[in-house]
Amino acid sequence: LPLVVKPAKAGSSVGISIVDSPQKFRGAVTKASKEKSAILVEEYIKGREVSCGVLEDITTGEVVALPPTELIPVNAEFFDYNAKYKMGHSDEVTPAFIDEETTKNVQEVAIWAHQVLGCRAYSRTDLLLRGSDIFILETNTLPGLTSNSLLPKAAQVAGLTFSQLLDSIITNSLG
Repeated sequence: LPLVVKPAKAGSSVGISIVDSPQKFRGAVTKASKEKSAILVEEYIKGREVSCGVLEDITTGEVVALPPTELIPVNAEFFDYNAKYKMGHSDEVTPAFIDEETTKNVQEVAIWAHQVLGCRAYSRTDLLLRGSDIFILETNTLPGLTSNSLLPKAAQVAGLTFSQLLDSIITNSLG
């Protein structure tokens, strides 16, 4: 303990619990099982959560990482559903409040995850930082593309307009 109990196939942190006592385990499994999915039980890793998008140029094979975003929940134990989608429940800071070396390492891990998973055109990898250690939480192969989504915000910080981001995704998805 502590452990993370979560549905294997639900997104947006739906059904996730952090269990800090044996008495809470059964309730966490019940909550996760409502998503009609296999259930994962993992070690809880306390750390800073960051997200890093990547864009791929199918014609050149070049994969470029965008600036990482730090996800800071407000009044929540982790970046849960409410922290993600309710106004004022989190701060999303791009570029992340991390040093240059950690930024480079996070970007390399996001590119590696994109490539090893066989992603195309774009993806976004969510990670935890504990000291100099980097842990991959998940890679999102269809990250949100709304004006409030992490990938478009990171692309904007990198100098891409929303239109340019969409052009890149569409062009490279067709390639």
